[in-house]
Amino acid sequence: MKQPVQYLIILFVLFFTFACNEKRVDSRRFAQEMKNRQLKRVNQGAIMEESLLKGQMMVSLIDTTFKKRLQEELLKNGPTKAMQLCNINIYGIKDSLASLYHADIKRVNKGIRTSGNKVERALFDAYLYNEEQNLPMDDNLQDMKNGFVLYTKPIILNQQICISCHSTESKVSDILLKAYPTSTVFNLKKGSLMGMWSLNMSQQEIIKRMK
Repeated sequence: MKQPVQYLIILFVLFFTFACNEKRVDSRRFAQEMKNRQLKRVNQGAIMEESLLKGQMMVSLIDTTFKKRLQEELLKNGPTKAMQLCNINIYGIKDSLASLYHADIKRVNKGIRTSGNKVERALFDAYLYNEEQNLPMDDNLQDMKNGFVLYTKPIILNQQICISCHSTESKVSDILLKAYPTSTVFNLKKGSLMGMWSLNMSQQEIIKRMK
C-alpha cells in the first residue's frame, strides 16, 4: 500500500508546484500590465520635445519612402506616370505611423488657406510671409490644448527629384500642368514654398512611448 500513497504524494506535489508557477506567471504578467498602465509624470516641455522628435522622424520616413518609389517610377516610365505616385496617401507607411501615434498625417498646399483649420492656415501664412521676406522657414510645434500637438514642416522646392517636374527649369512642367490644371505647385522657382507637412499627434500616445 505504500507505493500508491507515494504516487499520490508525488502527484500532489507536482500539481501544487504547477499551480504556483502558473500564479507566478500570472503575477508577472499582471505586474507588467500595471506598469504599462502606470501614469507617467512628465512635464509639458519634455512632451513637446519628444513630439518634435517624433514629428521629424515620421516626416523623414514617409518622405524617404515615397521619394524612393517616385524616383524608380520616374526613371522607368517618365514624369507623367510618376506624378500618379506623388501622393503620400498611397503608401502604407503613412497609415502605419498614423495608427501607431493616433496621428492625422497629411501634406497640404496653398489650398489649405481656404480649407484647413485655423491653426494650419495661420502657420501656412507664416511660411508664406517668411518666403516673401527671405526669412528662414523651419519646422514648428504647437500645443493644440485638446490633448494633441500639431507638428508642421514647410515643403520647399530644393530637391532634384522635385525640381525636375515642378520648377520653371523643368522641361515637362507645362505638360504636367495641362494634366493637373488646378495644381498650384508647377512652374515654381527653386527654393519656393510648395506646401506643408501637417501632423496632428496624440500627446497620450507620445507619453506612452517616452522612456
